[in-house]
Amino acid sequence: MNRSRINLFLCFAAIPIVLHFYLLNQTIVNFPSWGDDFLFFELIEHAQKDSWTQMLAFLFKPHNQIHLLFFGKVFALLSYWVIGSLQIKYTIVAANLVLLGGISFLFFKYLKNQLHGIWHFAGIMCILFAPSASIDNYQLIGVLQHSGSLLFLTFIAYATATRKHPKTLLLAVAFYPLVSTEGWAMLPILAVYMLLTKHPLRKIVAFMAVLGLGIFAYFLAQHPQPGASNSILNILFQAPIALLTFLGNAAWPISDSFKIQINALVGALLFVLSIIFVRKNKHLEMPIILWLHVLATGAMICVGRSQGSSISTLILSERFHSYSSFALIGTYLLGIPLFNKSSVRRKLIGLTICLYFTGSFYYFTKGQDAFHNRLRADLTNAYQHASLLSYPAASNQISALMHANYFKVDSSDLLPCKLAIPLEYKALKDYSIENRNGQITLKFNALPEKKSKEDQRWLSIQSITHPDSTLLIAFVRDQENKPRLVHINSLQLTNLTQKNLWLFTQQANGKSVTAYLGSIK
Repeated sequence: MNRSRINLFLCFAAIPIVLHFYLLNQTIVNFPSWGDDFLFFELIEHAQKDSWTQMLAFLFKPHNQIHLLFFGKVFALLSYWVIGSLQIKYTIVAANLVLLGGISFLFFKYLKNQLHGIWHFAGIMCILFAPSASIDNYQLIGVLQHSGSLLFLTFIAYATATRKHPKTLLLAVAFYPLVSTEGWAMLPILAVYMLLTKHPLRKIVAFMAVLGLGIFAYFLAQHPQPGASNSILNILFQAPIALLTFLGNAAWPISDSFKIQINALVGALLFVLSIIFVRKNKHLEMPIILWLHVLATGAMICVGRSQGSSISTLILSERFHSYSSFALIGTYLLGIPLFNKSSVRRKLIGLTICLYFTGSFYYFTKGQDAFHNRLRADLTNAYQHASLLSYPAASNQISALMHANYFKVDSSDLLPCKLAIPLEYKALKDYSIENRNGQITLKFNALPEKKSKEDQRWLSIQSITHPDSTLLIAFVRDQENKPRLVHINSLQLTNLTQKNLWLFTQQANGKSVTAYLGSIK
C-alpha cells in the first residue's frame, strides 16, 4: 500500500479518537459520576494522614470485598501528586489518553506484525471508541479498572502471539490481578493456551497459574462475598442467556423493552462467527486469547452477580460495554483473513463498521445532555446542601469532600437556581410516582415544551416547610411527545410529600428561567 493511502486511513482512524476526547471534555465535570468514585477521595485522605506502611495496606485493601484496584489507586495518586489536587475530570482524560492510547498502539502493532492492511486499524478504532459503547470511560473507577484491565489483556495477548517481550509478559501476567479481578482468570487461560501451543514460557506460566489460583482461593476465603446466591441451578439456568447478553452489550440501545433479547442475539451472532473464523484460520493467537478472556470475564460477572432474580438484567450495566466491544474487536480480527479475500467483503465490512460507529454516536448524543446535566445537578446539590439524588451517599461524606483542601469546585459547573416561595399554591397535576425500595420514579405526562432544543432543563424540588432547602435533579428523558422521566435514588430524599416542584431552564442564549409547576402535599 502506498504512503498516501496509509496516511489517508490513519486520518480516518484519528476521527473516532479525536471525537471521543471532544465528547469526553464536553460531558464530564469535576465531580464523581457514581458512589464508587468516592473511593479515590478516601485514597487521598489516607495519602495525607497515613504512614507509608498504612498507605501501602490501603492500596491493597479490596474494594467491595473483591476488587484490589491497586493499579487504579496508584494512577489516581500520581495524578493527585502531579496536579496538586484531585481533579476527577483531568484524571479521567489522562487515563483515557494513557490506557486507550496503549490499547490502540498494541492493535496497530499487531496489524503491522500480521501484514494486515492498515485500513483495518480505522475499523478497530471505530469499535474501540464508539461513543455509546465507551460510556464506562467517562467515569473514574470505570476507566481505571476496566480500561486498565483491557490494556493488560491486550498486551498479554499481543506478547503471547508475537513471542516478544517475554520478561515484560511475565510481569504483566503477575500484575494483572492487581488491576481488576478478572486478572486471576488470565492465569489458567494463558497456562492452558501456552501448553497447547507449546509456548516457550508454558512451564513458568503454568506454575504461576497454580500459585495464583491458590492465592485467589485464599483471598476469597478471607473476603466472603455478601449475599451470594445458594441456588446453583438458578445460576446454570440463567447463565447462557446472561453470557450472550454480556457479549452483545455494546449493541445500539434501540429498545428498552427488548434489550436483553437484542443483546443476546448479537452476542450469539458474534460467538458463532468467531467459531467459524477460528475453524477457518487456526493460527490467529491474539484474537483467540482476547475472546477466551472476555468469555471468562463474562462468566465471572454472571456468577458474581447471581444474587438477583435475573442475571441478564444485572449485567446490562454500562460499565461492561467495553468488554462487549472487545468481543466485537476479537471477532473482527478473527475475520480479517476472510475479509481480505474479496474486495466486496472489504467494502461490506467497512460499511458495516461505519454504520455501527455512526449509530453509536447518534445514540450517545441523545443521552449526552442528560448525563452532563445529571453531573451538574449532583455537583450543585453537593455544594449547596451536601446531598445527592442520583445515588445514595451520606451527608457527612459529601460535606467532607466539599470542604477538603484537595478538591476544588469549578463555579462555572454550578447551576444558578434560586427559588422564591410560590405566591399561590396549586396541586401538581398530570404526574405519577413510583417508589420501589427508596428509588423514586417521577413521570410527567404533561410539561411545557422546550422553546429550543438547545435549552437544558432540570426539576427543582423545594421543601414547603423549609423553602431554602432546594434540590435539583436532571431529566432522564426530556423529549418531545414523550412523558418526562426523573429517577431519584437518595438517602436524603425518600418521598416527595410536602414539596414544591419547579422547572429550571438554562436557555440557549444563556438566560436562566424558573417556572412553578405545582406542589405535592
